[in-house]
Amino acid sequence: MKKLIVIFIPLLLISILHACKKEVEVMRKLTQEEMIQRVISNQTLPPDILIVDRKGKKIDTATLRRLNNGEMATDLMVDKTGKPIRKIVREKTLEDEIFHSRLSLAYGGWTPVTPIEIPCQSKKQILEGLHQNYFKIKQSEATGKELWNQHQPHEIVVNILEQCGLPTKNEVGEEGINILFLLLRANSLDLTARFYPELKQSVKRGDLHGNILAETEDRFLIMHNKKQIYGTFVRPTGEGDTMEIYPVRDPENLDKRRAGIGMMPIREYVDFLEADCDCQVLIPEELAQVLNQ
Repeated sequence: MKKLIVIFIPLLLISILHACKKEVEVMRKLTQEEMIQRVISNQTLPPDILIVDRKGKKIDTATLRRLNNGEMATDLMVDKTGKPIRKIVREKTLEDEIFHSRLSLAYGGWTPVTPIEIPCQSKKQILEGLHQNYFKIKQSEATGKELWNQHQPHEIVVNILEQCGLPTKNEVGEEGINILFLLLRANSLDLTARFYPELKQSVKRGDLHGNILAETEDRFLIMHNKKQIYGTFVRPTGEGDTMEIYPVRDPENLDKRRAGIGMMPIREYVDFLEADCDCQVLIPEELAQVLNQ
């Protein structure tokens, strides 16, 4: 009898451990794009959803206060059916701040775009025509000319992305890939937010210059009065034509970040802006102190 009990207990422990392991395995963290889709489709979270720390423990009052003040972030865990199980609280990152800006733009859905049939084999010619028309270089005779005569340019590029996927620079040329994202960014910020992953991918594989990504991320941050990363935006000071660089986070490493994405040092950028706008561009005191060291 004792022998049976001894055998039974290990088997019971193995069963319990297996069940726990199975429970952990079926839980997964929603991706940012899945979170955005939940918002667009108006899927709400259960009011009694469990909120825990990384160790699975219930968060204390101080952590809850920081979370409610926007100082912390959460990961939403779901089961294999996609049902929300718990939110895991963690320290907030810069990536979270950019994501939350995108998420806020997704509420109510993305800007509606008219469906257009795109001949994907002609996407290079279509984008060349958009480039020519946008910069008024010449009257294009490229394939697909009727598209930009009948539709808004941003609708054409959205349909290209949706039907043909993200093109490479080898497929559509440098002008083609540049005009695609230029038209998205020029139309509305929510379209930029919608196709932000594609923008990052194009920069990562070297098809697009990093300054476009830098401007986009800075724009996401300043729309919520957050300090920018790369110092790409300026604002009026209220004194004549004088402008100033919008506040920058971690000014000590600003030029290092700019260099890492292929941008000129901030002082050279200020000189460029002043020559371009024929105005004075001031550097915030916090940043100026770093540059003068």
